[in-house]
Amino acid sequence: MGRSDVQAALHRNTAPDFARLGAGNVKGAPVMIGEKVFDDISARMAAAMAASPVRDVEKNVRALLRGALGRLDLVSREEFDIQVALLARTREKLEALEERVASLEADAKTAAK
Repeated sequence: MGRSDVQAALHRNTAPDFARLGAGNVKGAPVMIGEKVFDDISARMAAAMAASPVRDVEKNVRALLRGALGRLDLVSREEFDIQVALLARTREKLEALEERVASLEADAKTAAK
């Protein structure tokens, strides 16, 4: 691949094969790897992971956990937060009613004397 090939590759906005460009040019010069090589390695790794038994085990464990948790009587975090807020308001109302009842009982005792 000569200089004109590199210029043509740059003009086409594609990465030239840098591994061939650096091979044998200068002794000890670093060799650059094209982006296509990384894309190819990434695609092969993804294919290997998809075909891996680990992926099947992960799917089976997720299905098992989903089934086990589905049988439990669980609520979502949103529902839990709603119930916590509702309980807090109910406690406030109960305390206010207890104070009112105590006040009415005190008034009733005072009136009975």
